[in-house]
Amino acid sequence: MLTGSCPDCRAPIQIDRNAVFFTCPACGARFEFVEKNGRRVVRRVENWPSPAPAQRLEILLRVDRFVLLLVLLAAVPLMLPVYQLAYGGQDITLPGIGTLESRPKIEQASKTTTTTAYVTEARVMERRPAGVVATRKTTLIYEVRYQFEVNGQWYTFANDIGKNEWFSINKALWERVAGELDAGGQSTIQVKYVTADPWTNRPVNAESAQRMEWVILLFVLGFAGFFGLVMAYATICNYVKARRLAAEGITGKLTYWEVVPPK
Repeated sequence: MLTGSCPDCRAPIQIDRNAVFFTCPACGARFEFVEKNGRRVVRRVENWPSPAPAQRLEILLRVDRFVLLLVLLAAVPLMLPVYQLAYGGQDITLPGIGTLESRPKIEQASKTTTTTAYVTEARVMERRPAGVVATRKTTLIYEVRYQFEVNGQWYTFANDIGKNEWFSINKALWERVAGELDAGGQSTIQVKYVTADPWTNRPVNAESAQRMEWVILLFVLGFAGFFGLVMAYATICNYVKARRLAAEGITGKLTYWEVVPPK
């Protein structure tokens, strides 16, 4: 016996090696073996009555699982910000949430320099998350302003808003800086800047807890988006299987699909 598939409906069938004719049990089409150019090939027997299948089936969508798929696919657009954050060195803006500035923009520069900056001000801000991460709790943001000198010119932290802007740092570093300023002394931090453009600068090892929250959020949603793409691929593959089952007159349940008799 030879194992193959029907040339018409692609249903799996078994064929006698020595048979002259064979019939597909799924669609009822009849075929014959003929010699052509010294090879044995299959040819459909025309005008052969195709019997109706034992039962006509239909393919239904399993809505409960498909809703989960749509929710996961909604996170797919966030996979690009995740890539930009980790490798692209671009600032990330999420509607209703805010802007996450990317430190890799400095790290990927051709040449950077580390220097000592003088902290001029320190403050604590209360911020309530907005948009999709809105909560009743407020978050404390620890920020500083600083300046440093390069070749006789003073530079500060600059962004799209302007120069001498506030920069968010972690609580431990802020407490040290604030304590030194309150004591009437001078406080310094280490700053890394792009040698060709000192206005592009960031404190060294000063990421705030708020930044880590952004990172975790983006990677979780990015993973959800990737998982959604995998589920979408499974949906398509199982639909093909469902059509094959329906052609063979077999009922069954597949992921996202169900083959049942029509009501």
